Amino acid sequence: LEAAFRIDRNNYELALFLAETSFNEGEAERAMGYFERVLEIKTDHYEGLVYSGVLRYENADYARAEELLKRAVALYPDSFLPLFSLGAVYAGRQELARAVVYLERAVAVERVPEALYLLGSSLYEMGRLTASIRTLEEAVRHDPAFEEALHLLGLAYLDRRWNRKALEAFRQVQRVNP
Repeated sequence: LEAAFRIDRNNYELALFLAETSFNEGEAERAMGYFERVLEIKTDHYEGLVYSGVLRYENADYARAEELLKRAVALYPDSFLPLFSLGAVYAGRQELARAVVYLERAVAVERVPEALYLLGSSLYEMGRLTASIRTLEEAVRHDPAFEEALHLLGLAYLDRRWNRKALEAFRQVQRVNP
């Protein structure tokens, strides 16, 4: 397929297939090259924007990651993945207020436990315990074995001095991971 792509470099569908295959195989640099080609051909391509943004972030190219993901959010404002990815980038950079904005929009689209956890974690770091607890409780309702969410929920309960709830959350963590 790579030989076929060298013959027809305008075949963005083939470039996308090769990009996704490389991404799934852990070949980030190769994937990035194919995703860049997809975006050269189709500047508004959904997967090209999102995956390129994520890969750029992982390579510490924060400005380009933000640019690509913001473009994806602008083009696809009601789609979970660009919102979540941009929120995760901001959370990873400790820009928590910005992270919360995008993560709240993401969970409004789809109540994914990982997104709820990241939102709850950001809220917790900001000192917004009530909102954090509510969000982490929802993450745990969706995934009762979500160890990190249970642990952080226990810490949030402790901060509120809700010792019994904290103890129960920590016991759940132990049941999940003895």
